[in-house]
Amino acid sequence: MYYRSAPYPLFTTFDAPDFQTVCTRRNRSNTPLQSLTLANDPAFFEIVQAFAVRLAKEVPAGTDAMNQRIRHGTLLALGREPTPAELETLSKFAAAQIESFRSDPSAAHAIAPADLIHTGLSEPEGAALVSLARVLINTDNFITRE
Repeated sequence: MYYRSAPYPLFTTFDAPDFQTVCTRRNRSNTPLQSLTLANDPAFFEIVQAFAVRLAKEVPAGTDAMNQRIRHGTLLALGREPTPAELETLSKFAAAQIESFRSDPSAAHAIAPADLIHTGLSEPEGAALVSLARVLINTDNFITRE
């Protein structure tokens, strides 16, 4: 619930219209504050955790599961398949994140939601999937949808 006189701060960052007047057309903008909000707002962190759980549930474990999850996540977030270069970059990122979280189990535990454990992923794999989801929603294509 929100009050008309005090909108949620996220709304003003993303150029929501004033709730006191009628808005026939919204202005479009792309500012650094929008990207920072997507990266740091607790609500968006919960959103990417849920997105990671969805990817883990919809693409079961198996050979090449991470690449399939990257393809599926890109399709869901951006409405298109990843290019070969994007797939390679995201695959390398995910592998590096898994190794990083394996060396720091407490960080993996802090990031991976409990729901990911029920999908058969280890905490480092789950935390890496959350990190991957954060990357996808922080792309310019996701934010502006041109």
